[in-house]
Amino acid sequence: MLHSSFAPYLAQQRVFSRVIKLMFATAGCYWIVIYGFQVLGWIDHETLKILRDGQTMIYFVLLTLWGMEYMRETKRLKKLISAADDLGTRVHDMSLSQVHSPGSTLTILWPLGPGPAALIYALINIGGLFLAAVLIGMRYIAAFKSL
Repeated sequence: MLHSSFAPYLAQQRVFSRVIKLMFATAGCYWIVIYGFQVLGWIDHETLKILRDGQTMIYFVLLTLWGMEYMRETKRLKKLISAADDLGTRVHDMSLSQVHSPGSTLTILWPLGPGPAALIYALINIGGLFLAAVLIGMRYIAAFKSL
């Protein structure tokens, strides 16, 4: 458990995690929809192939976002452990102010500190989530238009 001063970061982490899981679930349910349409005889095999083709980009965007955040989470933990070792304290006793340059390191969806890096990380994550949502929406629209 992290110190209470990490609450803004933990809130961002929870929101990002929920949104990315929801998007993966929505993209996954698309497969049920299109195969359901085929089982019901509403679309033929050629239409099914066309509807399947657009899924790759969605997963590319979502997996890239998830992977980048996983990589950054590893760096955060290393930085936190290193700072705790330098100060001779336990990790869960470390406050946000004791971590070196926490702003860009802890940013996920909105900047938690000054500097362009914090804004860039937030824009990348928000832009990626928005792009994935648009792509998912376009796939569902294409599926229902094919009926």
